[in-house]
Amino acid sequence: MNIFRGTDIGIDLGTSKFSICLRGEGEVASEAAYVAYRGDRLTEHSLVAFGDEAKDMVGKVRSGTIHVVSPMRDGIIVDCSMASFILQKMAQKSGIRWRRGRSSTLVTALLGASPLERKAFMNVAESLGSSRVVVLDEPLAAVNALPVDLSEPYAQMIVDIGEGASEAMVVCYGRKIIGRSIRVGGHSMDEAIIQYARRDHGIIISSLYARQIKESIPESIGLRGIDMTNAMPMLKPYPTHDIVRLITETSEPIVEMVSELLSVLSPDMAVDLIENGIHLSGGASRSYGLRDRIAAVTDLEVRLVDSPEKAVIRGCEKILNYVDYVS
Repeated sequence: MNIFRGTDIGIDLGTSKFSICLRGEGEVASEAAYVAYRGDRLTEHSLVAFGDEAKDMVGKVRSGTIHVVSPMRDGIIVDCSMASFILQKMAQKSGIRWRRGRSSTLVTALLGASPLERKAFMNVAESLGSSRVVVLDEPLAAVNALPVDLSEPYAQMIVDIGEGASEAMVVCYGRKIIGRSIRVGGHSMDEAIIQYARRDHGIIISSLYARQIKESIPESIGLRGIDMTNAMPMLKPYPTHDIVRLITETSEPIVEMVSELLSVLSPDMAVDLIENGIHLSGGASRSYGLRDRIAAVTDLEVRLVDSPEKAVIRGCEKILNYVDYVS
């Protein structure tokens, strides 16, 4: 069991997944941002499941008997008590016991979050008992996961594409120079695919299956779901170019955000990016054709970071080594 007294904690509260890391130990817990419970409200006694186990229950339990919900929406906390509850359960499951003391908690939040929305992230982090809480922009955490020396005088650009939002940031000397944020991400693409299946093919598909289609179009064998005419299971082929078009249209605001950010950079920073390219992070960065689309529009090399869905928590782990100097 890890009993940290004065041990610093890093937390990534993503739309689809929560992750925890400890200074000197790395990531110690990661679970889907879901909880399942019976009755009118979530308590210890009404809890059915949390994390990955709860996510697996989405769409597979009878409505009204068990509620499967998430405290997150588009990268923002909509239920602080539920988010804190999940974090505490993750700690218990991983053998971590929170202890109050002189320690820091680093929690990431959207670059584009409002002061009130950032306050929600701080409130959840404070529930862990640390004496100091630091709220850090997600793309700044993600860029720290890159295998480069950020202390050097060269610009680096990260585009963090999550399920609920997408954000771009240029840093130099390890500090933010400029950034942009929009509330368009993987969920927007998933919803476009779900609506297409209903409208054009009369089939109801799940959000999980829509995500699978989004990430691996060539390997997909067809739309699998429920026939809207007779409520029977159905497998129906579809033109792959339709899905490619949907992803291209839905992700266009992301591409425009990247282009707009590049257009306001100084010539010196633009030269650095010709050499260093653009780095993609976030779970939705794997969306089919997105990297090629950004590369075609910007005429820059676009690289997918290793395990892009883990970039933010890996960056948190690195920042924890000098968290005392972060404000």
